[in-house]
Amino acid sequence: MEARVSKIRVTGGMSVKSMTKLANFMTDESGAAAAEYALILALIAVVIIASLTTLGSNISAVFANVTIATALGS
Repeated sequence: MEARVSKIRVTGGMSVKSMTKLANFMTDESGAAAAEYALILALIAVVIIASLTTLGSNISAVFANVTIATALGS
């Protein structure tokens, strides 16, 4: 037996159908995974930027030495 709940009103003026949709929305965790992946991606980007900033001058010096060494033929 299928019951029709669209016309039933509960306290506060919300229908059972509206409350069911609200309950489904509150328990839906599909967006939470995307937010977690976005936070992980942001953290990885911060680590990469920080490491490149820290090592940038050292890497630049290494490439300069390699360029000089190859130009001199050693």
